Amino acid sequence: MIKGAAYIMEEIYRRSSKFVRGNPSCRLYYVTTGRWQNDQALEARRIAEVKDLQATGLFGDVEMFPIGADGIQRLYNQTKNAISREFLFQNRTVVPEIAGVREAHLGFLPATEFLNIICDEDGDIIKTLFYENVRDWQNYNEVNSEIKTTLLSEDRDRFVLMNNGITIIARTLQTTANRFMIGDFQVVNGCQTSHVLFDNKSFLEGVRVPVRLISTQDEGVITAIIRATNRQTEVKGEQFFALTDFAKNLERFFQAFPTGRQLYYERRSRQYDSQAIEKTRIVVHASLVRAFGAMFLGEAHRTTRDFSALVAKVGREMFVDGDRLEPYYTAAFALYKLEYQFRNQRLDSKYKPARFALLYAARLLANPSPLPPRNSREMERYCAQIDSILWESNKADDLFASAAQVIEDVAGGKLDTDNVRTQPFTEAVEKRCREIMQSKNPD
Repeated sequence: MIKGAAYIMEEIYRRSSKFVRGNPSCRLYYVTTGRWQNDQALEARRIAEVKDLQATGLFGDVEMFPIGADGIQRLYNQTKNAISREFLFQNRTVVPEIAGVREAHLGFLPATEFLNIICDEDGDIIKTLFYENVRDWQNYNEVNSEIKTTLLSEDRDRFVLMNNGITIIARTLQTTANRFMIGDFQVVNGCQTSHVLFDNKSFLEGVRVPVRLISTQDEGVITAIIRATNRQTEVKGEQFFALTDFAKNLERFFQAFPTGRQLYYERRSRQYDSQAIEKTRIVVHASLVRAFGAMFLGEAHRTTRDFSALVAKVGREMFVDGDRLEPYYTAAFALYKLEYQFRNQRLDSKYKPARFALLYAARLLANPSPLPPRNSREMERYCAQIDSILWESNKADDLFASAAQVIEDVAGGKLDTDNVRTQPFTEAVEKRCREIMQSKNPD
C-alpha cells in the first residue's frame, strides 16, 4: 500500500508543471471501528504527522481526519441519501457570506418544480430526503389540514405568503446562471408542507413555495439550522433528541436484529406509519425512556408521576454518547415481551400498574450480577444473558412469572398505583430480588 502511494505521488509530481493553482492538497483519513476520543497521545501523533507533511513543501495544505465507528455509520448513511437534482431557481436572492456556509439562497420555486426535486422517477416522494427532520409526516392534523385547505381554495396563489417554507441543505451545489445542481441534500424543514403538496399535486397551478437553499458540510451548522427552523413550529424540546447521532445509531441498531427479535425505534414521530410493520414492535422514545429508566437506573417509580424528572436524565445519565446500545435494546425488548404477556393473558392484568417495577425485577432475576458501566464490553455481555432468556418464549414466561411473584410478595395484595409507583416500593422490589437470588446461590 505504501509503495503504491509513493508511486502515485511520483507520477503526480512528474506532471508538476501542470499545477496551475499551486501544489495539491493532501487529505489523510485514519479510519477505525473503535471510538475516536481525542486521546492526547493519538492527537499529538496526528498533529506531528500533519506538520511533517507540511514541512516537505510538497502540498498546498494538509489535513488529517480521524473517523471512528460513529463517523463510518454517518458516512454510510450519507451514501444512501446521496441524491442529486437539477432545477431552475430564478426567483432568488444570494445571502451574504456566512461562516461555515459555502453558499445560501433565499427565494421561491413553482410548487411543481419543487415536487420534481423531492420525487423519484416514478413520481413517488423520496422518504429518505426527510431523514434529518425532527418529525415524519403527521397526516392531516390541524396545521396540515389548513395547508390543504389553502391549496384547494381560490386563494392558493397566496400560499407563498402564508407558508413558512422549505429549508434544503445540500453538501454539494453547482450553479450556472439560474440552473442549480444540488447533491447529497436533505429537506431539513418542511416535511409537512412537502407531503401536503405531494398529496394535492393536482391543485398546484400558480402555487409557489418559499425555499431556503443552503450549501454546507459543517455538521454544527447543519444541526443549528435544523433546530432553529423547527423552533418556528410546535416541536417539543425533547423531540430534538431525534437529531443526535445517538438516536440515529439506536434506530439502525434495533433494526439490525433478525426477524422475530427485531424492533423499530421511532426516532421521528410517526416515521413507520406508511410501512407494513407490526405496531407492537415500534418503540416510541417515551416508552424507551421509561423502560430503560426502570430496568437500568432502578427508577420504576419515576415512569409516570415524575416522568419529567426521568426525561431530564436524557443526555446525562442515559442516552449518553459512548453508552453501549445493548441495554437500550434489552429494555425495549423486555417491555415488548411484557406487553405480549398481558395481551395474551399469560400475566394477570392486575399487575399492569406495576409493569415498570416488574421490568426492574425481571432484570435483577435474569442477571443478578452487579451492573457494569454502560460504556463497557461487560455491559454487552451482561445484556446478552438477559436477551437469551427473553428470546425464548418458555424462559421469558418463567422469568415474568417469577417477577410477578416478587411484585405480589412486596405489594401484599395492594397493587394500586398509590403503592406500586413509589420509591419505597421500588427499593423493596430490589431487596426481595436480592433475597431470592441469595437463597439460590448462598455462596
